[in-house]
Amino acid sequence: MKYYGNDTRRLADFSFNFQLIPVNKNTTAANLSHLVSTYLSALPEGRWPNWVLGNHDNSRIATRVGEELVDAFNMLSLLLGGTPVTYYGEELGMHDVFISFEESQDPKGISHGPKHYLQFSRDFERTPMQWNNETHAGFTSAARPWLRVADDYATNNVEEQRSNANSHLNVYKRLVQLREEQAIMYGDRCFLFDDNKDVFAFARIKKGSPAYVVIINFGSNSTVVNLIEAEGCDGIFGFPTDGIIDVNSVHTLLLRGSKSGTKGKVPLNDVFLGPKEAIVVKFVPVFPR
Repeated sequence: MKYYGNDTRRLADFSFNFQLIPVNKNTTAANLSHLVSTYLSALPEGRWPNWVLGNHDNSRIATRVGEELVDAFNMLSLLLGGTPVTYYGEELGMHDVFISFEESQDPKGISHGPKHYLQFSRDFERTPMQWNNETHAGFTSAARPWLRVADDYATNNVEEQRSNANSHLNVYKRLVQLREEQAIMYGDRCFLFDDNKDVFAFARIKKGSPAYVVIINFGSNSTVVNLIEAEGCDGIFGFPTDGIIDVNSVHTLLLRGSKSGTKGKVPLNDVFLGPKEAIVVKFVPVFPR
């Protein structure tokens, strides 16, 4: 936060927030809540937040947390409020690619030699963007790219995901569209279930506009969430009886009987989430008179 300066000397306007870089497969909802709240409470008054999930110096988010939580973290960065910083390929769920010492390009890794380069190389998160299923994933027409492409590029690429309605890319595109909603652009932010180790949830609300709540299940088991009785938001608003699932992660369970489906109406006192599932629910907030 020192990069922002102080009251007497203003410095940077946009200092990268790396609070989410340490998240991994062991991160719980409570851990995430602490990381997010610590950053927001430390942010100087009047400064604009931003959210960074990965970059060219750190392992990709899909590798760190698992591919099934990619949509959840994109929901977080795109809907929390502020500027989302997307490292190329995060919208597809691209993962790290093993690069042998002989293939290495990163001077930092090479300088530590073949026995230790794995600890220092940053090549694994720097492989080419996967555009299509053509040679070198459509990244280049050269004989070989700077680094080789991932083995799964034939099925995990922009062209393939663009044509699949239930893909990380199309979830990402819908989240970008939601950023134009009044509640997301200008609304308040409040958090629910602060002490829950499995469920992380936050709402974006603005009077006179539809509101949205993001719910993520970090647990390895299914769970049921009762938003109507949820603690948090300090009585700013109440939840209605029902909401509409607007966005669901690619791994959302299908056909849940009386529970919520992949889209459509959902009772807000009985929101079912499968393991590692994330959803965005649209609702009409109830404000005190």
